[in-house]
Amino acid sequence: MNKTTRRRSDRKTRIAFILPYLAGGGAERVITNVIASLPRKQYQPMLILAVSGEDKLHGRVAADVTIVRIEARRLLSAVPAIIRVLWRERPEIVVSTLDHLNAVIGLSRPFWPIKSSYIMRLTDFGSLDSKRTTILLRLATKFAKKVVCQSDAMKDQFRSALHLPDHKMVVINNPVAIREIQAAATGPSPMMAGAGRRLVAAGRLVPAKGFDLLLNAMRWLPDDVGVTVLGDGSDKENLNEQAAELGLGSRVHFAGFIDDPYPYYRSADIFVLSSRREGFPNVILEAIACGTPVVATPVPGVAELVERYDAGVISNDFTDRNLAAAILRVLETPRRLPPSMLSQFDLSVVNKAWNELLKSVIA
Repeated sequence: MNKTTRRRSDRKTRIAFILPYLAGGGAERVITNVIASLPRKQYQPMLILAVSGEDKLHGRVAADVTIVRIEARRLLSAVPAIIRVLWRERPEIVVSTLDHLNAVIGLSRPFWPIKSSYIMRLTDFGSLDSKRTTILLRLATKFAKKVVCQSDAMKDQFRSALHLPDHKMVVINNPVAIREIQAAATGPSPMMAGAGRRLVAAGRLVPAKGFDLLLNAMRWLPDDVGVTVLGDGSDKENLNEQAAELGLGSRVHFAGFIDDPYPYYRSADIFVLSSRREGFPNVILEAIACGTPVVATPVPGVAELVERYDAGVISNDFTDRNLAAAILRVLETPRRLPPSMLSQFDLSVVNKAWNELLKSVIA
């Protein structure tokens, strides 16, 4: 176990945030934003990374944050080391996110220091598709002092499935650094696919994100429409082969992981989310902050966001033909979105909500 140790003040509230590793996903971005926002006069954050992986967001973690790397091969094998860290550091609060991690960390709670309060942040409606995961989360949430959901729809669904009391649940929207995103989006226009109208999509290249569905949808769109896909993942080779088999050629560009995706969002006519399952994807909020309308599949939570703010169109189902039809509807009436619609997701508002939650747990 490789650790970095820094001097700390016992007058501050110690908070341990636990992640698998610093992947480029929305959950990791949310946690790094929360850590950055904590007033250092009151809190001393640390970050525990459980398993080996490429830390794509390492640069987003402030230099004053202690990072402990367990570097286990599997999550379960990291648990004993995590427990040892918690006993050594004795944080007043422990926060975990990503539901497969939540289940494991929550069930390990009886072995922590008794004064460490646990906050679980739920992330994915799809977790409830698995009976085993639902049972594990139901048991794990019994040890949480508070359970954070990202939307009212998520709260309602998880409360019912996990048999949670209302007083234990808190809705805190995902934070969006609107001003910073808008400033970053004004950079040089990037190279994108498409001879005229341009789509952009972003996320891990895994089956749950539905990029294969998006590629199939391209068959039903005019030849001047291109799509640029941002992200890396295990499905990359399969998606490249699929694009070649469909004869999409220059209409598709796989740009890889992009640390600053905002110029792509701003330059696109539409941001497309083709996921088969999601939690509350930050990429949609970031695209809207760049003024770009959204087309998305009807995953729970996403439809609530897009329709409430008139930010785009939700496809009728998860078929490629209906996804293409939704894209065409937006292309026929091009527009830019006013970022002011995201005021409740502004970084300052969400950070205040996290501070209030932490104070209530400490009290």
